[in-house]
Amino acid sequence: MKPQGSREKPASVPIQSVTRQQVPENRAGHTNVIHVQMKTINNFATASLYLGVIGIGMIPLAMISEEGALCFFIWLPALLAVIFGHIGANQASKTGIGRLPAITGCVLGYLVLVLYIIAIVFLLLLLQELGF
Repeated sequence: MKPQGSREKPASVPIQSVTRQQVPENRAGHTNVIHVQMKTINNFATASLYLGVIGIGMIPLAMISEEGALCFFIWLPALLAVIFGHIGANQASKTGIGRLPAITGCVLGYLVLVLYIIAIVFLLLLLQELGF
């Protein structure tokens, strides 16, 4: 029995030929390894630590030097240690690397600056007492 009504043949679907490429065999020297180099150091934190240590080391040198010209430059590495320490701490909060050297550099820098300010105030009070 034929079904009622005329049915049309479905439209033909074009078949596309696809060439299949063979995957090359794993040869020696051809590996799919991606090398990723991670940053493992925080340069600002390291610089802050070194400048803080230099600032602390300059205090005894300024005390024993006869010229005293070194006393005028003690504040410079201390100030740089504080600035670099804050930048390094900011980077450490983002990357997680170098937090301790950044904080240590800041603390040493602030310590040197406080000692420098105390010495200046002491000298100004001394000069005022002497009548200058």
